Amino acid sequence: MISYPDSVPGFHLNGLVTCLRAEGVPCDQILEAHRVSPQALALPGARVPRAVMAAVLLSLRAYTGRDDLGFEMGMQTDLTKAPLLGQLFLSSRTLGDSLQRVAPYMPLLTPSFKMTCAYRDDQQLIVSMKPVRPIPYDIAKLALETFVVGACRTMQRLLPHHAIALQALVSWPRPTHHHRYAALPHTQITYQADLNEMSACLVLAKDVAATALPQANEALSAELRDACARQLQLLEGLHPWAEWISHILDVVEDHLPSLAELAGLMGISVRTLTRHLETEGVSFRALAMDIRHRRACALLSGTDMSISEIARILGYTDSANFSRAFKRSAGLSPQHFRERMGTG
Repeated sequence: MISYPDSVPGFHLNGLVTCLRAEGVPCDQILEAHRVSPQALALPGARVPRAVMAAVLLSLRAYTGRDDLGFEMGMQTDLTKAPLLGQLFLSSRTLGDSLQRVAPYMPLLTPSFKMTCAYRDDQQLIVSMKPVRPIPYDIAKLALETFVVGACRTMQRLLPHHAIALQALVSWPRPTHHHRYAALPHTQITYQADLNEMSACLVLAKDVAATALPQANEALSAELRDACARQLQLLEGLHPWAEWISHILDVVEDHLPSLAELAGLMGISVRTLTRHLETEGVSFRALAMDIRHRRACALLSGTDMSISEIARILGYTDSANFSRAFKRSAGLSPQHFRERMGTG
């Protein structure tokens, strides 16, 4: 049985397949062969079962014959786009603060790895990533390379006017695509194939770690840390399926995924997903109706969109169906609600 904590965010994979698709790789067919909907993968907040992610990556490597997919995935990854963690990264005061604050919540991004972040001799900030679950060597190496490249790229994009000097220590031999690391300026890569465990470390000098971030907001950072802590509890909580579905339905702007799409995204059947929700005492219909109503209220009160356009966005076949459903929930029609809110 697949559980929410056994899945990972899909934005890494989506970035990779978008790149490979442009090069002519039949990514959609490969995804669908593993029961992953390309459309669902592109949704904000999409998650993919760990086993499915590994299988897709191995299939992509087999098809392309490339050993640099971890590097490529890192190049396509912007860690500031990660749900919650990206905002926490951006809102921190300095580069070092951002890494230290994100580290405890790395399970939100990948439950298979642990991130530690600490100063050594008060001179260097050491950021380390190691597997905490049994993972095939090739997949662990690919994931760690994605982390190294993605983190370096993210920091250099975020601070384009600073020479962010980084040292990366990785526990695998020098790859055939080593030349590609020239795309990461001021980054020194050291290969340590003699290490007994898979790992990757980034080393930042103290002055580099002290670099101020342009979007620092300590109040927001504190709120985001609280949100990350709650989300981490959710991953270990009793209602992960309902919360995950509510999150997906809440963040998608112009399309409400169906139960079938959500089940396909997790690699399970509609019946299995329905059973998970029943165990938690909820139904997809109730969750969708609640999200629809809250979004309808927001669109009616916060935009000048027509009622027919709002109905379309919310997935209704026509505005009459939307009006009836809204009136059942709110006790008044969409137009009267809008007038009462002073936006009609």
